[in-house]
Amino acid sequence: MRALANKYSLTSKQFKFMQSKENGGIREYLFGHYNEETAYLIEDYPYGRRKRCQKKVWLETDPQGKKGDRFVSRTQNPDSKRWNAEKKSTYSNIGVLFKDEKGHIHWTAITIYDSREKVKAFVENIGGVEKLNEGQTIMYNSLMGIDHTVRDGYGNEEKPYRYDWIKYGDKLSELKITFNRPDRVSHIEIFEAMKKANQDKLNTVYDNKGNVRICVRGGVLLKFVNQAEYKAYLASDTSQEQDNKEEG
Repeated sequence: MRALANKYSLTSKQFKFMQSKENGGIREYLFGHYNEETAYLIEDYPYGRRKRCQKKVWLETDPQGKKGDRFVSRTQNPDSKRWNAEKKSTYSNIGVLFKDEKGHIHWTAITIYDSREKVKAFVENIGGVEKLNEGQTIMYNSLMGIDHTVRDGYGNEEKPYRYDWIKYGDKLSELKITFNRPDRVSHIEIFEAMKKANQDKLNTVYDNKGNVRICVRGGVLLKFVNQAEYKAYLASDTSQEQDNKEEG
């Protein structure tokens, strides 16, 4: 097995791996294989019952950090030498390729259901944030609730979001929170923005069976937040941690 580094103009640093013991075995984490041109090439892979072939594997990362990573593979027909269609997994938040002690290539990933502590431990275990590509870094910041500072054309920091209180008839029926960015917003950022809103007005919206609508730049809808979700966050340890950070 080898990487295609000799065929493409990529630095050797991009193809470095690190070793880690997990589940009683040693994993070699592989980096830099994020498209077909930089794929990891398996030169002797089973093809049917008797034949062998070449196989390319890589991780496809959403560059905007919205979808995450997915595992992609492609085998070569040993007779015609044509490459077969790609096979793609579903997306996970942050993934990494690794080679096990037998030399087999796999991938592992964190999902949207993993806690911030698990996300942090996962990234530290594979070598730290510096091992992530740009899209993965955006995803990591989002999962960890790290602020995305937005600046205007003069270098001044812009407000991260704005509130729009909307009435239907005489009733206050909606809070629209629009984040000043074109992409993903973490759950923590959403709930913290709600905490900073006028709570009396927010309660009135919910009492009137209204909506809390979360959008990004251009009015693109991300989600609605119901009252049960918000109350659960207020009672969580994460909410208290954020309060302690601000007090400190």
